Amino acid sequence: MVGKPEFIKRIEEREGVFSLLDFHRYTENLIKYLDEKKIKRVFEKGVVSNKGKAKWEEVIFETAQKFYFQVNTINVNGEDEYGLTIYYKPEQFNELIFLTTQLLKPFKDGTDYNGTTQTKNQ
Repeated sequence: MVGKPEFIKRIEEREGVFSLLDFHRYTENLIKYLDEKKIKRVFEKGVVSNKGKAKWEEVIFETAQKFYFQVNTINVNGEDEYGLTIYYKPEQFNELIFLTTQLLKPFKDGTDYNGTTQTKNQ
């Protein structure tokens, strides 16, 4: 788990402490997937390469239910993987489980959201 982002800490100052769930790493681009699902980006941190290409290191999304999805890009052996942490209120736990089961269903059993099998370079 990566440390709690300042963005989340500022929300906690107003709304109280969030619980969190850490998910395993995904090899499919979660940032692109959540963008396609029209989930609102509320924070971005990235770098621009010397070739002028932007790469997001961290993006936080806010759902309609006020869940915050923090996606971190992690480079593992030259390949990008995506860590996911979700911040939520304890009373929202059942709703969170329902939402994530539906939202992340395409990633179940090593299948990416385009329906192809994920492979990892060894």
